[in-house]
Amino acid sequence: MNVLFLSIGKLDNIEDRGIYTDLLRQFRDNGHMVYVASPRERRTNLPTEYTIAQDADERVVGSFKKLCKERGITIEYVDTMKELGKACNIDVGSAIAVILK
Repeated sequence: MNVLFLSIGKLDNIEDRGIYTDLLRQFRDNGHMVYVASPRERRTNLPTEYTIAQDADERVVGSFKKLCKERGITIEYVDTMKELGKACNIDVGSAIAVILK
């Protein structure tokens, strides 16, 4: 199952204890694909970079890529979801990752 978690709150690390991070870890640990999006750049005036796996299903990432293009947000690409998941220190693949500076 794909889980998209949209947050207006601060979510720095999925390993932090809290009701939402605990829930997200449960999804992740049970083999589900977990995606988290947060409008950090608007609250902090810091840039956000997005990374997308090239082998990700276009139905999952298509509208996200379109939105980034419309807003002039830079997207970096990696070859596989497995590689992106490993870079995020999670045991499952990831279609999209957000790099907070």
